[in-house]
Amino acid sequence: MAWTLYGRNDRKACGERDEKPSCGPISFVSDHIETLYEIDILYKGMAEKLGMRLERVRSLNTSPLFISALQQLVVQEWRRLDG
Repeated sequence: MAWTLYGRNDRKACGERDEKPSCGPISFVSDHIETLYEIDILYKGMAEKLGMRLERVRSLNTSPLFISALQQLVVQEWRRLDG
């Protein structure tokens, strides 16, 4: 997966004024070893070298609100297909 925000090894990748960039992998809704490694190890190290602190936002994982929304979508689609 290509990351656009930290794909370049310079401060401009994060913006000149952003000292505390946040990173949220929108293609994953739960913690995934690929994103955890890339963000928590690789990109965090890059940010530190640039004098910044990188924080990864929490994934949805088993958030009750997220699970409830998924349940509603599945039930809605099931009813639509069942006719």
